[in-house]
Amino acid sequence: MEGEKTPSPTRVDELDGLIRLLACIKEMGWNRAFEDDVRYGNTKFGSSHLYTDPLHFLCDALAALQDSMFCMKTLNKVRSLLEKKIRTIKRRCDPLALEDGMRRLPDELLARIFEIGHLSTRSCTSLLVSHVSFRFRQVAIRTRLLWTRLSAGYTNDQLQAFVSRSGNLDLEIMCRSPPRERNDFLKVVISLSNRWSSAIISSPPLAKLISAAGSTSFRNLKYIYSDYSFDLREWSMPFLSHCVGRCLVINKQNLSQITSLELCFWKDDLDIPELAETLYQAKNLQDLSFRFMDYKFYSVHQPSLKAVEIPPPHSFSTKALKLLITGGQHSFVGHVMQPLNSVLTYISPLKVDISLENADVQCLYNTTGEIFPHGSTIQLRITRRVVYLQKEWRRTTGQMLHQYVTFDS
Repeated sequence: MEGEKTPSPTRVDELDGLIRLLACIKEMGWNRAFEDDVRYGNTKFGSSHLYTDPLHFLCDALAALQDSMFCMKTLNKVRSLLEKKIRTIKRRCDPLALEDGMRRLPDELLARIFEIGHLSTRSCTSLLVSHVSFRFRQVAIRTRLLWTRLSAGYTNDQLQAFVSRSGNLDLEIMCRSPPRERNDFLKVVISLSNRWSSAIISSPPLAKLISAAGSTSFRNLKYIYSDYSFDLREWSMPFLSHCVGRCLVINKQNLSQITSLELCFWKDDLDIPELAETLYQAKNLQDLSFRFMDYKFYSVHQPSLKAVEIPPPHSFSTKALKLLITGGQHSFVGHVMQPLNSVLTYISPLKVDISLENADVQCLYNTTGEIFPHGSTIQLRITRRVVYLQKEWRRTTGQMLHQYVTFDS
């Protein structure tokens, strides 16, 4: 038939030696069949009787060698073709086995798998799994957790579907971009403010619009993330425990329950005394993180903290302190980092993680000239040459520094 691949013919002598090898194994056993004097083929080297005895034995040895190599070549070909066949069969079987396994999997376990996938990512998994098959869609629709993420990018029909399918579960509000035109997102989420458990707000006007709409009570909100500086002092968030963003200003009544605080600074005007006051009121703080990304410092006079306002050094136990400093102006060290380090000396974390990426090593000191980090375990990464760091650390603390330091050439 035209276009059909014609199989290549197999030479008889390619298989004869292999067949005789298998016959020898069957008749003699594995060990005897592979001894030197056993031949599998009909290889001949002329008239060996003309040679003296050494040449006669050499001729037989060469014949046995060629005989064995010929069998090996055939075996390698068989092995290659079998491996190709196995791969082909596996490619055909794997989808069938997966399909059969999914059919046998109870709906309850399938729903649990969907929930695990949902919890392991911030993206929307419900729209993905509900478009795989009819069964997946039915299970997904009945799994309320998958429909608890409301995004400003959804259409009005999608918003209504998500709200109805989520039941009365807590909601995750995602505002990474402004709502679509003629979109009811703001109206819908404000009406459900008592169900907010987390909020990601990356649209600057949105926080103001929410406050302007009269919605300032979020009694179930536990997590808030923002890429911009928002003043949230009007918001009531009695269960807020995790804040991430840039200079979030929150109600001081909410500070006592904060357990995790992650702040990022870039061009922000950092008020060190105000930040210190905020941190000192966070009595349950366990995880604290700062990121300074090429921070641009603007010279502004900042009042000094009163001695009575500063807790004793290392008097507050926490789980972790993390500092990531990338670049930054020279004035940033003396006007921002060292005063901040002085503020943070009251902390006694179990683990300290500090990364200096092309940043001045003086960022490790406080305003009194002492090395700042203090903790049970300290991990330090520095991307510039530091000659005196170990010596200075030992002089100041009396201990050896267990560090992870890389040096640029």
